[in-house]
Amino acid sequence: ATGVERRAARLGEAAGGLRRLSPDLRYVATALAGHSPVVCDAHTGRELARLDGHTAGLRSFHFAPAGDRLVTAEEYP
Repeated sequence: ATGVERRAARLGEAAGGLRRLSPDLRYVATALAGHSPVVCDAHTGRELARLDGHTAGLRSFHFAPAGDRLVTAEEYP
C-alpha cells in the first residue's frame, strides 16, 4: 500500500448516513433517496444491484459475514 488514491467512486448522498462495506471489501452498500439500498463494486463504483421494495424509511442494513447477502430493516409506525 502506497497511501496514494488510485480510484474514487462517487456513490451519492446516503440517506441518514447509511453506508456499509462488505467484509471482503468487494462491495459497498448505500441507502440513496427513495429508501432503496444500492450495492456497488467497491473498486469501480459500478452499481451492481438496487434493492427496491421498502415501503417505509430504511432503518439499517448490514452484510452477512460471508459478504454474499445484505440484510435490511425498515421503520414501521
